Amino acid sequence: MRLVLDTNIVISGLLWHGAPRKLLDLVRLQKAEIFTCEELLAELGRVCGYAKFYKKISAAGINIDMLQQNYSSFTKKIIVSKPVPQLCRDINDDIVLACAAKASADLIVTGDVDLLVMKQYQNIPIIQVTEAVRRIQGTMP
Repeated sequence: MRLVLDTNIVISGLLWHGAPRKLLDLVRLQKAEIFTCEELLAELGRVCGYAKFYKKISAAGINIDMLQQNYSSFTKKIIVSKPVPQLCRDINDDIVLACAAKASADLIVTGDVDLLVMKQYQNIPIIQVTEAVRRIQGTMP
């Protein structure tokens, strides 16, 4: 299964336990693939610099670069065509949609209401992380 994750899911999965971590674990077990792009990786670095996340990262004895490298190690990077069309009510989320389209993703996984209200983009379902975990586990033997 081909996935594109919004940054909120990535950060939650890398820094905390719960459904986002379970999703990343399934990817590491090669039950699904995550596709990302330079723009989403840059957003990950920027958002990790926010005080509430930076404290958690520092307390773990790592830095933002290490966190990004960890995530990059089990994702597939693609190049998104420019300009990205304005499709979402929050233009900052358009890159997630563009990445998913370019990757021919099966799912867009997010906790962001601005994306979730769309329900789908180019026939790609936009779903919450618990639903993504359920779907991936449903395809496992």
